[in-house]
Parts: sequence; C-alpha cells; structure tokens
Amino acid sequence: MDMPMQINNVGIIGHFAEGIDMADGQVVKTRTVRELLRDVCGAENVRSIDTRGWQKHPIALARECIKLAKLTDALVMLPAHNGVKIFAPLLVYLRKRYGCKIVYSVIGGWLAEYIVGQPILAKKLKSFDAILVESDRVRVLLAEQGFDNVLVAYNFKRLPQLKFTELKQPSGEPWPLAVFSRIYEDKGIDDIVWAVHKANCRLGRRAFRLDIYGNVLPEYKEHFDALIAGCDISEIVYKGVAPAGESTSVLNGYLVLAFPTRYPGEGVPGTVVDAYCAGIPVIASRWPSYAEMVDEGETGLTYDFLNRDALLDVLLNPDLPKQLLAMKESCLRKGRNYSYEAGLRKFKHLVESDFDVHNQ
Repeated sequence: MDMPMQINNVGIIGHFAEGIDMADGQVVKTRTVRELLRDVCGAENVRSIDTRGWQKHPIALARECIKLAKLTDALVMLPAHNGVKIFAPLLVYLRKRYGCKIVYSVIGGWLAEYIVGQPILAKKLKSFDAILVESDRVRVLLAEQGFDNVLVAYNFKRLPQLKFTELKQPSGEPWPLAVFSRIYEDKGIDDIVWAVHKANCRLGRRAFRLDIYGNVLPEYKEHFDALIAGCDISEIVYKGVAPAGESTSVLNGYLVLAFPTRYPGEGVPGTVVDAYCAGIPVIASRWPSYAEMVDEGETGLTYDFLNRDALLDVLLNPDLPKQLLAMKESCLRKGRNYSYEAGLRKFKHLVESDFDVHNQ
C-alpha cells in the first residue's frame, strides 16, 4: 500500500471539447467531474487536458500529461473504449515516475465486459489507486475479476432541482413523449419511432407524439434524415439539440422520456437523470444495469431488452398515462440521488481520503 498523501492539486485528462457547446454524455460527465473537483479542491488547484482528437497529436499529448503529473498530486482520467488502452499504461508510468495518485472515472457500464480476455490492461487497471464506476453491477463484476480498488460514484449532474408545484402536467392526447440523447442506432431511435407510429395506427388516432432531441452522429445521419422524412410531422418531430444545462426546462411537461437503448454498456444514463430531475418517468429497455436506475412502477416502466414488440405493448396499455402521471413525485425524489450536491459530498470524501478505496 502507498503511504497516505495529502491531495492538494488534481489533474484531469478527458474529452472536454473546450469551446464547443455539446450535450454528449461523455463530454457532460467529464466537465461535471472537473467542476466537482474544482469546488472541492479550489479552481486554482485543478488543471485539465482536453483529449479531443488526441490521435492526431499523441506525442504532444503525452508531453502535456507528463507536465501535468509533475504539477499534481493526483491524475484523474475519463477515457472511453478507444482511449483506455493508451491512457491506463501512461498513467501507471506517470505514477511510478512522479509519485502521483491515479484514478479512473468510468463513463458508462461497459468496463467489466470490455477487459475480459485483456490481462495486460486488467493488470494495469488493478494497480490504479481508485476506479470510480457508475453502478453496483459493474463494481461486483470487477470484484469477481480480482479488482479491490473500485467504488461506485453515480453520474452526477448539475441541474435545477424542480419542485412538484413547478411541474407542467400534460393534459391529454396526443400524449407527448421525448427522446433526449445522442441520436444513433444503439439508442433505439428506430424502435421508438416504429412503436409510436404503430401504436397510433392500432388505436386509430394520434394518441402519442414523439419529440426527438439530440446530436445526430454522422454515421447515422443519412438513415435518420430518411426516417424523419417518412414520418408525419404531427406524430414524430426532430427538435435539434437542446442547449446544455437546460434539459429540465425542456423536458418539463412531457408525459414520459423514452429510453429504448440497444446498448448493453449503459451505466447511469445522463438522459434518465435529466428526466428524473424534471419529474418525468421513463419507458426504458432493460439494459444490464437498469434495475439500479429505474424503480419499476415508481419511476418508470421497462420492457425486455431489444424487444420492440414489448415496447409497443407498453404504449398500448390503456392505463399508461394515468400510471405515468402518478410517478412524477417519485421521479423528483429519485433525481436527488444524482444531484450535483450529492456529487460534491462523494468527491469531497474521496479527496479527503486521498482516493484510498480501502478506507471507504
């Protein structure tokens, strides 16, 4: 075990997309972690490196990381799949060379499955002082693989905490549904568009309308444009990208957030946190960690993963609007678990314990 050390200065290595207005989940979490550490350690004691486009200038980035390691007591990294194989070995080297603590704050719930069959990467990550994951499921899976340095830290977000009296109530048909995420195939966009159209056809009226918010990924744009072009504007509308930080005001007034994800690596999706903070329940597919996020019948309704017919069955339930409207207060309570204030308490404790997970 390393000797205890005082954490005064922290360096963060992640995709900040500086100067760009992005609602991407990775960018939002990376920026939020920086905000949390600035509030805990003091803004003047937190330095950061933006890894956006790092593949184009790897040597320059490595030099920046070395400089950061010399100036800080702890380095926190937030890479996704492509970056973890590069940044994990780099941080292990920097700790050995300069004596700083190293921490991995994981975005999403994919890490445990990803490292299976990668013993070299697993060994590097096991040597980190702390790995912060978004769900207890991932913590347990990593423990089963021999990790003893893992803690759960939710996907905290800095959002207005609405009161129940501030919530707007949808009044009737067509009941407004929203999608609020990056727009690509794995988010199940085709599934929810199909289900809303099919439900309206089965019912013989415009019972539902769907508004879609989010950044469309380039590889999905042609397909998505054709999908929307084939929809009736009274039924399905693409509303563009909502301004960062305004998710609660945008979502307030919807009946439900649709989260038909087809991606098994979800952790604590920021869009579900957005919904809860706006007093909006969710209709979600059962991704592996869903039960930690969605309280069935209290903060949302779920259906079998990858089963769009089951999604349609949820929409066709005649009691659906009544059920969802009754969940609003529970959603607000659930949203407090992911509040910025809850994150401050967690990160303050982590910093004061010098990221020593064995004392948690």
